[in-house]
Amino acid sequence: MRIIGIIAAGGSGSRMGLPEGKQLLEIAGKPVVAWSTQALCDINEMDEVIVVCDPDRVEEYSSAILTAVSSDTPLSFVGGGETRAESVLAGMCAISEVDETEKNPDMEFRDTVIVIHDGARPLATATMMQDALNAYKSDEAADGVVVGHPSSDTLKRVEGTRVIETPDRSQYWAVQTPQIFTLGTLLDAYKYAMDHSLEVTDDSSLVEAYGKRVVMHLGPRDNIKVTCPEDVAFVEAALLARA
Repeated sequence: MRIIGIIAAGGSGSRMGLPEGKQLLEIAGKPVVAWSTQALCDINEMDEVIVVCDPDRVEEYSSAILTAVSSDTPLSFVGGGETRAESVLAGMCAISEVDETEKNPDMEFRDTVIVIHDGARPLATATMMQDALNAYKSDEAADGVVVGHPSSDTLKRVEGTRVIETPDRSQYWAVQTPQIFTLGTLLDAYKYAMDHSLEVTDDSSLVEAYGKRVVMHLGPRDNIKVTCPEDVAFVEAALLARA
């Protein structure tokens, strides 16, 4: 089983107030995206890691991450698209066996396992990612595995500021990454999404829309995405505490 990691690192950083993006923001001595990249590279079974970043800053990302990451795992960099879906697709097309024109690899490469992780989730560990990968491999009926945790907050559906309803939170999970699928499943789901003009915020939504079975895997609550300035202090304290 061939396993390839894709780091989605093309976020704009608008909510952080960083016009240059948040991925290279230094936290606990390393760029944010370097922590995520290191965790993927540290998975024993990982064959390759591809970092998808701003197409105008590939060299900058490459230099910063290669300086901060220590691993024998092959690491490559590719420019992404305007949306997350386009960026992840660019990462898949960077796999050498995928025909960039047809997006239709030979069957043996369709079984390649793709582990997708957000570059802005620096608290993910190799152990957590390995556990999710083991869960995927052990569930033969699953077409995909998504890390997350049950919602602990009461949820409200609102219109404007008015509360419309309070759904049963026991049915809801907060979704994180990594998200794990085969290359063939992802390519088919992406083609379906493009044919039907679907726009979603994560890869599992495309696989679900395509009619495949996705299951949740319990992950740590601290696997947060660095989104707002107040996230930085929490993440830095957590990383320093591990040292």
